[in-house]
Formats: sequence, C-alpha cells, structure tokens
Amino acid sequence: MKALLIILITTLSYAHDLSYTRYLRVQQSLASDDFQSAKEVWKEICSKELGHYVKDFKFQGCTKDLNSIKALRESFKTLSQIYIRNGESLKKQGLAIYECPMAKAKWIQKVGTVTNPYYGY
Repeated sequence: MKALLIILITTLSYAHDLSYTRYLRVQQSLASDDFQSAKEVWKEICSKELGHYVKDFKFQGCTKDLNSIKALRESFKTLSQIYIRNGESLKKQGLAIYECPMAKAKWIQKVGTVTNPYYGY
C-alpha cells in the first residue's frame, strides 16, 4: 500500500496543478461534519480530477465505498498528501498547509481561521 501511495504521489507531482476548488469544498464540509456534501464533492474529485489515476493506480479513496465520515476523513489524509505534493502555487492562491496532531494528518485550506476537517477524529 505504501509503495502504491508513493507511486501515485510521485506521478501526480508531474501532473498539471490540480484544482483546489473541489478539494477546499471537501475540507470545509468535513470541518462542518457535513458528510453528504463532502461525499458528493469527493465523487466529483475522483471522476473529474483523479479519474485516470484512480484507474491506473487504484487510489483506494476513490475505489472503496466511503460510508461514514470517519472513512472519508481517513481517505482525506491521502488525498491531502496528493494535493500538498502537487501544490507548488499554494501561497499565490492564499492557501496554506495545516496539521492536526490528533489525526496525524495535514490538509490545505485558505489562510485564516483554522477549520480542521479532522475535528472529532
């Protein structure tokens, strides 16, 4: 699994910049404990932004059924790693990387008040 994740992250680092719009919607939805909204946007990310990576590398966050907010938050850890690795223009877009010590995970959000997507983890 770790090897697969490394391959996926390395491959994505050479890809075009991913859109942070959908990612930020998932982050905000998780921070608000809005599972349904987060899951809907998650599906969009998988089909519209990570489509061929899901097929070629079987990113598990897109191939398994995420039937709880806990499962979605767990997969969000990997998704965040992908976006962080691929995000060289974060600062220019007013975004920053934050870290939750309880979940031992990072995420990206707009600079300002921290809205932790792992809250309640």
